[in-house]
Amino acid sequence: MPTKKIRVSPELYSFLSKEAKIRNLTIGNYVQRLVDNLRHIQYHSQLINNNGNDLRDFFLENKIEFAEYLMRIRDIGLRKEHEYLSILSSKLIDIYGLEDLQDNLLEQYSDNYGRALKNLFNFMEFKGLDNFNNIPIERWKINVKLKPSNSDSDSNSFLSATKVDEI
Repeated sequence: MPTKKIRVSPELYSFLSKEAKIRNLTIGNYVQRLVDNLRHIQYHSQLINNNGNDLRDFFLENKIEFAEYLMRIRDIGLRKEHEYLSILSSKLIDIYGLEDLQDNLLEQYSDNYGRALKNLFNFMEFKGLDNFNNIPIERWKINVKLKPSNSDSDSNSFLSATKVDEI
C-alpha cells in the first residue's frame, strides 16, 4: 500500500513520537498500527449494525456483559437482574425493526418486560451503539412506553399508538 503524507500539528507529532518511542516503533509503523486498529473497530461495528441482526441474537450474544451492566452500572439488585434476564430470554423474539417490536409488545407486554427492554437499549448506548439495524437506538427506546408508577390503567394503553415508519 502506498504511503500517504499528511500534515499534522507539532503537538500531535510530538505525541506520536513519544508513543512510538515507548513501543520501539517508527512513527510510520505506529500510525499504521493505529489505522489498522481503527479499521478493525470499524469492521466490528459494521457487523453489529448490519441489517439482519435481530434483537434476540444481540441479547443472547451480550447476555453476560448485559448482566454485569445491570449490576455494576445501573446498580440493579440481583433479584431484579435475574427477572430482567429471564423475561428477555422468554419473551424476546426475532425483532428486526420497529414494527416487529410493536407487534411483540402488543403480544407480550408487561411493565417488567418494558423496563428490561429499556435497559437493553440503554446498554446498547453504553456500548457505544448509535443504531441497531440502521435505526437509531433512541427510536427503539421511544417505542417502549412504561406504565407510570402510580397508575392502575390497562398496560396496553402505554404502547405507542402511532404507526411506525421505518427509516
